Amino acid sequence: MRRQIGTRPKRSAEALAPDGALWKILRTILLCGAHMAPVFVCLTLFAAARAAGTNPSASAQLCTVIICEKPPAPVITQVSPASVLTPGGAVFLYGTNFTDAKGNIGKAVLILRPPGSLGVSRLPGVVLGIQFTLENVQWGNTSGLISLISRSTNYVYGTIPISVSGVTDQPATFEILRNDGLASPPISPPGVQFTAARTGAILPMSDVQEVQCSQAGWENQCNGWADHTPVLEGPMFGSAFSEHICPYTSQAGCLNLSGDDQFSINLRNGWIVNMEEDGGTGWSTAIATLHCTENGSGFGNHFVGMSQGTVDIGYHMISGGSGWAYGECIEFLGIWGPQGVPWK
Repeated sequence: MRRQIGTRPKRSAEALAPDGALWKILRTILLCGAHMAPVFVCLTLFAAARAAGTNPSASAQLCTVIICEKPPAPVITQVSPASVLTPGGAVFLYGTNFTDAKGNIGKAVLILRPPGSLGVSRLPGVVLGIQFTLENVQWGNTSGLISLISRSTNYVYGTIPISVSGVTDQPATFEILRNDGLASPPISPPGVQFTAARTGAILPMSDVQEVQCSQAGWENQCNGWADHTPVLEGPMFGSAFSEHICPYTSQAGCLNLSGDDQFSINLRNGWIVNMEEDGGTGWSTAIATLHCTENGSGFGNHFVGMSQGTVDIGYHMISGGSGWAYGECIEFLGIWGPQGVPWK
């Protein structure tokens, strides 16, 4: 039987009408977003239906199911080397499938381990660490309409909250949490390092250990240790404090008194000594001169840069009068480390 002229154009016109099958497919692509593979499948089904002379409306319905289902899980492919990974710093992430089927964004998070923990999870959506959501976020695509259709290249820009504290310097781990519940595998590329905000403090005397205290004097005291009931001629202060006393300058050994005291520190979690201040020396009127040294040389700077270690503080006092003779060597240690993290 001869096919009637005008039949196929009529079907094409129906399909292309605003309420036709092809328009439904195109509307679905625009509303739900799409990946190249399902779009290709949908258009193939539509073409097959037309070639068979059947109503392509069923293909349109099927395409709605195919395209509007959840797209694949998001994937972060790159953390931009221009990112500044510190509180308040800007971060650029690149990858795919950052938005759900309706184009809704989720959130980008930085995951950091707390001090003393083994690490963060490498399973999507499983947080074993402290999660910080990026702020001032902007989402987009790097290639215009082509990327909008295929979601081949997405980016997210955001800033790390300025309030981030309680964590140390460590590899940075990022994750995309999409609104439809899917999460990207956490990514921590080599060399992508988070640097914590810093703060300073004076190391208290209770956190400086006296390892050795010279007993050349009649009474001797180093920080919390003493060979007598601690009755000091002056107040005890500083980070490292030593005092040596002779009752009378005429007593043998008190005219020229010297020795070495030893103090150690043990700072953790990235804390170091960044400043050393000579807290001064103290002596009675019975002493003519008092010299304090560190490791056999000048007084000061031998603790700087240390987190663990020991320093000798030496003293040499020469009596020049009568009465009680006492000498004090005092050091203040300024320390610098991650904000909100203990140093011990």
